[in-house]
Parts: sequence; structure tokens; C-alpha cells
Amino acid sequence: MKKLLLIAAMLLMCCITRAQSQAGSATADAAVWGYSGKDLSAVIYLPEMPANERIELTVTYNDEAAETRELFYGKKGIIHRFMELTPEVKLEYARKVDICLQLPMPFLTFSQCGSFITEDPYGAVRYIEALDAEALKAELDSRPKLSEKFKHKVLEQSKL
Repeated sequence: MKKLLLIAAMLLMCCITRAQSQAGSATADAAVWGYSGKDLSAVIYLPEMPANERIELTVTYNDEAAETRELFYGKKGIIHRFMELTPEVKLEYARKVDICLQLPMPFLTFSQCGSFITEDPYGAVRYIEALDAEALKAELDSRPKLSEKFKHKVLEQSKL
């Protein structure tokens, strides 16, 4: 399988490929598509074919994709920053809050957003809308043992 990545592409409704050999005989091969939540990109997996065969790819986008496009602007960076920050937050919560405490939901909505979207691409808008910096601030403020410097660092990651 070959992989075609559509960077910053919103949700697809369907993907149709048609492989055509130089001899002119056409064979239809269905491409399989998925979504990379961490990159907010559609991924299309194409069947292996000889290099001299043409591939025609038709992509149809979900109607919601155009309507919500601006909602996704800048979110890829936020998702990546929170993914990178997760080990530090886990360590800080274990040291200063409770070693057995699961990370708080306001943080997980940011750090796991990409995974949520990968598993449920049609819920992408819901997951992006759930990114709530105010809820994250309230959670951090409710933990007096966490340093102000640490709280500031985490909150800065939620900004575009």
C-alpha cells in the first residue's frame, strides 16, 4: 500500500481511485482512507501499482468540512505541544499533587485530542470545540502545590 497524505484536509465522505494501465484497460481499486488526528490530515492508502500506471483519485469532502474549516486553524500546533508536554505534566502531578491521580480531563482534552480524532474522525469538530483553556486554568488553579511557573507554561501551550 502507498500512502497519500492530504495535509490539513477536513473530513472526507468518500475516496474513489481508478487505476489505468498504458494499454488502456481500466481496473477500479477502492482506496482506503483514514484520518491522522495529531496532524489533522486525511490519509489515503492506495494499492501498490506499477510506476507506469496512472491513478485517478476523486475525493469528496463532507459538507461540514467547509463550514468548520476555520475552527481547525492552529489546532495542529496545540495538539502537538500538549502531546510533548504530557510526560512533564504527569511527572509534576505525581510529585506535587498525587502519584495515583489520573491527569485531569481539561488537560486530557488537549493532550489526547489527536487520538480522539483518529479514532472518531466524524467527531473531530466536537473534540476541537472541547478544547477549553478556561477549564484548564481552573483545574490548574485548584492545585495550590503546582508552581505558578509550571501553570503558566501549561496555559501558554493552549494559545494559538
